Amino acid sequence: MEQITPPAELATRLSTTRSRMSMTAHFFSAMLMQLKVVWVPASSAEIDTMATDGKHLFINPAFFSTLTDKQLLAVLIHEVLHVTDRHHLRVGNRDGQRWNVAADYAINPIVIQQCGNNLPDGALFNPHYDGLSAEQIYAKLTEQEKKQPDDGDGEPSQSAADPGACGGVIAPKNEDGSALSPAEIEQATQELTRQVAQAAQAAEKRGNLPGNVKELIKNARAAQVDWCEHLHSFARRGAQSDYSWRQPNRRRLQDGIYMGRQLPVGVGEVAIGVDTSGSVSRDALEQFAGEILALCQETRPSKVHLLYCDTQVHPETYEQDEIADIKIVRKGGGGTSFTPVFDWVEDRIANGEEPPQYLIYLTDGYGEAPEVEPEYPVLWVCTSAKVMPVGETIRINV
Repeated sequence: MEQITPPAELATRLSTTRSRMSMTAHFFSAMLMQLKVVWVPASSAEIDTMATDGKHLFINPAFFSTLTDKQLLAVLIHEVLHVTDRHHLRVGNRDGQRWNVAADYAINPIVIQQCGNNLPDGALFNPHYDGLSAEQIYAKLTEQEKKQPDDGDGEPSQSAADPGACGGVIAPKNEDGSALSPAEIEQATQELTRQVAQAAQAAEKRGNLPGNVKELIKNARAAQVDWCEHLHSFARRGAQSDYSWRQPNRRRLQDGIYMGRQLPVGVGEVAIGVDTSGSVSRDALEQFAGEILALCQETRPSKVHLLYCDTQVHPETYEQDEIADIKIVRKGGGGTSFTPVFDWVEDRIANGEEPPQYLIYLTDGYGEAPEVEPEYPVLWVCTSAKVMPVGETIRINV
């Protein structure tokens, strides 16, 4: 990306604002200092406001010059929140502009709490999205666009590089321009977690750590994993299972070696189980549905088997090009048993089908569950404190 030397008065103003932040908003100042400032040409088509990739703060001087002092402070905090919320590491394969819109809706309420109503004109705010993750908002925006693509229902123009008009977020790249690998994303996440903890500790000593940030750090220190992030991390791990032992490498068989055949990464079939006994709340079901839609849009499985279950399975199968049509709704009622879902999968395997890359199951955890680990990864998303006998268990926060 082309860089320029900014006019001296702009560089001085940025330095002055950062110094002021160190006195009144130390946490944000400390996190901002981690970002290398890169000024881009005023004519840049890529960066027409500001943007961050977690390592750099890209600034368009034309945009910078339009900001009042209060707006500049709000935009800088906005960019820091993109970083602390790891939006640059969570974008996955999503549409970059829509992800920016979703991420802005997620963090701007915090900016307003911190700075008042001082974001630039055109900044995104919608109280209906309060408390939702960027992934959940992204799924809702995708669904809205599909239903009403031309109704102008509050979503900004997609012509601008920064559709949120107050600073964007972009996925980081390696020096050769390639995307980060899952291992590199994990490493960057760990490094960022350390930076956030250090900045929070320093701000806490000064007595000016914002309450919402303090709560974030408190949860991190208690090692409480956000269930949405755990869900996406689990699915990414499952999508990396790239060997099939059921389809051996025939070339190595000729040498007397039984070796799994390498399959394309991230294109297998997945299974989603939904407990329809009526004990899962509407809020939990809606949160789960939003995350599953976002997850499937990110990882693009070849097929999604949606398995509603009370005492028997009611399957719905979606092809890859039908992922946007996935809807998880409340169905049925009655008793609860989880084994029919596992039986349904095992029957398919017995008939020569590949095991799913993973099974994710939403439930309250009360019911008959298998006791033997299956040959595929399983993640239970529980609305209670139950820990299931096989697979991993996380608790949905509702």
